[in-house]
Formats: sequence, structure tokens, C-alpha cells
Amino acid sequence: MQTELSQYLILHGHLGLPELGNFSLQEQPSRVEGNQLFPPLTSIVFEPGSVQADKHLFEYLGYTLQADEATVIRQFQDFIHTQRDLLQSNGEWHWPGIGVLKKQETGDYTLEQDLSAGRLLQPVTLPADLVWEQEQLFEDTEPEPRSDSSWWIYAVILLLLGVAAIAYHYL
Repeated sequence: MQTELSQYLILHGHLGLPELGNFSLQEQPSRVEGNQLFPPLTSIVFEPGSVQADKHLFEYLGYTLQADEATVIRQFQDFIHTQRDLLQSNGEWHWPGIGVLKKQETGDYTLEQDLSAGRLLQPVTLPADLVWEQEQLFEDTEPEPRSDSSWWIYAVILLLLGVAAIAYHYL
């Protein structure tokens, strides 16, 4: 079940687990610092709280596990209760590829992300003679004034031609 939930998180960008919280993917674009080009990073953000399971999740699990919806819901609820009990007794749940979910003294849960999951690419050293220029995305020029078009005149002419064609056909 962990594998299917991990796949759902990656494919859909979010995953709500009842009684635990909501997992979501956060994208950070690539960046240049000095002569280092850093790749884009994807991090997993965990927000503890009460969430409801998603109907799309059950449809996805039913498809991947090749089971009917009632069976999938029962398996999912059993999995959630097992993981919650594991968190209660051990204080942590290791989710391969995602991280370690830990129970705090306050009763909330926090996620320590598995850093190997988001860092598949290493930074690249750029040649020293390469010059980077900042591109200006928006020009400081004024937008072109909109001309008051008379499109409606063309529409009226086409309408009159259509009426004339119909009248010619029936008369």
C-alpha cells in the first residue's frame, strides 16, 4: 500500500491521509549561484491535521490493486490505523522514498524528508568565462493603444448577405 500511495503522491502532487495529515509536493526551480547551476528540487511538505480521503485516491488504488472500491477502502483504512498505531507505539513511521513521520510531544506529526528522494541531480560547475545576463521579463514600455475597431460593421454586412441569400433561395 505504501508503494501505491507514494506513486499517487508523485502523480497527483498531493495525498491526504485521514487522522495523519496532508502531503504535497513543492517545486523549486533551478537556480544559478556564482558559477554553480543547481537543478530543480522537489520537496515534500507535510501539514498535520484532519483530512478526508479523496475519491480519486480510491479510484486510483482500485485500478492499481485491481480490487473493488469497498475492498480498497477497507484496506486503506486498515493501513492508516496500522500506521497510526505504529506512530503511537514507536513514535515514528519510516516511509521509504518519502521520509520519516515522527510524533511530537504535543501530539502533532512532523516529516523529516528523505533527502535522497529530491536530490537525484548534482550541481554543475559552469565555465568561468560564461557571462550570465539577467533577462528582463517585462518591458518598461507602454502598451500599444487599442484601436477602436469596427468589427460589428463586418458582422452586420455578413448578416445582411445571409438574409439576402435566404430570401433569394425561397423567393
